Amino acid sequence: MTPVTLLVSAAVIVGAVTLSMLLGYRWFSRPRHVDKRLRERLQSIAIEDKIDRTMTPAQQVRREAMAGYAGWLSKPLRYIRAAGVEVQLVPLILLSLSYILISNALIVLFVPSGLRPVALVILLLAPVLLIRHRHSTREEALAKQLPEALDIMSRSLQAGRPLMFCWREMGDAMEAPLGPVCTDIYFKLQFGGDLDEVLSETSRVIASEDVRFFFSSLSIQAKSGGNLIALLQDQSSLLRERIALRERIRTLSAESRLSAWIMGLMPFIVSALMYLISPKTMSLLWTTPTGLTLLQAGFLMQLLGVFWIWRLVRIDV
Repeated sequence: MTPVTLLVSAAVIVGAVTLSMLLGYRWFSRPRHVDKRLRERLQSIAIEDKIDRTMTPAQQVRREAMAGYAGWLSKPLRYIRAAGVEVQLVPLILLSLSYILISNALIVLFVPSGLRPVALVILLLAPVLLIRHRHSTREEALAKQLPEALDIMSRSLQAGRPLMFCWREMGDAMEAPLGPVCTDIYFKLQFGGDLDEVLSETSRVIASEDVRFFFSSLSIQAKSGGNLIALLQDQSSLLRERIALRERIRTLSAESRLSAWIMGLMPFIVSALMYLISPKTMSLLWTTPTGLTLLQAGFLMQLLGVFWIWRLVRIDV
């Protein structure tokens, strides 16, 4: 590695780390939970026009242009927020750029040239898989908490309490992640928010399809009328049956999932053992052009195999 490359890589790492530290300090030094709740309360009671009358035409055009550029990022941003990661658009873009710069600098410094595409794919997939894991974990936790929350709301309604105060009781009785969601809904309704709008806004940042289905049925019932207590009890029973079915399927597919883990990790374990036994022979994979080609092809086939096995053992209920 030439001194110029080393100097450039070091400068990129220092700049990216400095930028990440500044963003982290600005993000975590603020009481974000207070700001978030205050902002949501103000938004729930505010009456905003489609066009801000205090803005000049040039500012309105600039704002519409920025909204168009940011529109294609709204779906992944909602997915990240549904995973429980509270982040705004601009910090997300800056943190992503910092991560890409740091990853490329580390690859240039420490990874051989033939293995750089493989290392780049691994580093780029790591945050995506982490967010997906957090999303699925949060979705599972919400699905397990929802039947109990429906029972609390049903008992509160039977006791004669208004629907708005049922959300508060659910928020006080339930733990995260469902408890804070119910508390936020209660505060928005308390400050004059419409039930349909509040539930529609909350459903955009909820990871569970069961919770979104509950919100939709509650909005329909509020418009058309009917026995809300019976609806809640039926949904609670249905959700408990679905949870029991998911657990049964998970038990039956445990052997297949264990086989998938073993088959996915076996090539790396065998390669490490062979390197301990004969380092000179295994080093041919990353020191010769033919070995690098075989290594890249094997890694690509490994990714395809893991993805195929994951699709086979994944059963949606």
